[in-house]
Amino acid sequence: MQLAVKTVKFWFRVCLGYYREHCRMASDTRLLCAFGVIADVQYADIDDGMNHSRTAHRYYRRSLELVKTAVRDWSTGQHRAEFVLQLGDLIDGHNARLGTSQSSLDTTLSELKKCGRFVYHVLGNHDLYNFSHEELLTCDQMRASFINEAGISTPLPGTTGYYHFVPAKGFRIVVMDNYEISMLGQDETSYSYRSVYLHRRVSGPSYRDLRPYGLATGSQLSCFHSTPSLPILKLTVTLTLKKL
Repeated sequence: MQLAVKTVKFWFRVCLGYYREHCRMASDTRLLCAFGVIADVQYADIDDGMNHSRTAHRYYRRSLELVKTAVRDWSTGQHRAEFVLQLGDLIDGHNARLGTSQSSLDTTLSELKKCGRFVYHVLGNHDLYNFSHEELLTCDQMRASFINEAGISTPLPGTTGYYHFVPAKGFRIVVMDNYEISMLGQDETSYSYRSVYLHRRVSGPSYRDLRPYGLATGSQLSCFHSTPSLPILKLTVTLTLKKL
């Protein structure tokens, strides 16, 4: 009986401690940092159309106006962005067919550059319809995201699309590369391409996903709080970061 009472008291103190810490942190409403997020611009200098399954409209040319609006908000809003996260699919796959991949990439990146903030890039499948994995990692406009500079840390600079950086004390943003192991954007003789190719061959037609995309699935971007006991924060459209 005494052991049971001691056990209850122990867990009560643990829960009370967590509750007090939660209340203390919840009362701290200081803004740690503000940043911009943009994804799936899919720009192409063509008329409006439909998506591949013909279930939604695509506004290819007008998407550039949304980039300009975002840049203006990041530069003049109540909380000016300290950096920008570009989460992939900056240009549309139609550019590859039209031979406008480079010009469209230059156009969208030049607009993003006008915000005057560092832009962290993530690779998307539409980007890889236009360029190889290596070309995107090493091109002049995007390579700064994939080398060990500006507080970025990556194990293999210029060869992998994943990295991490610390935007504010106590937080770390980790960017994933879902296409490192993929048939998309990879040379047919590469280990990456062959791994997925053989995986599809072995899995057969019953495999739930036969698309030649990366073997990795899930979110491309995560933010980790430095305290292990607290949950991982998934950031996709969050514009401001506060300590929870």
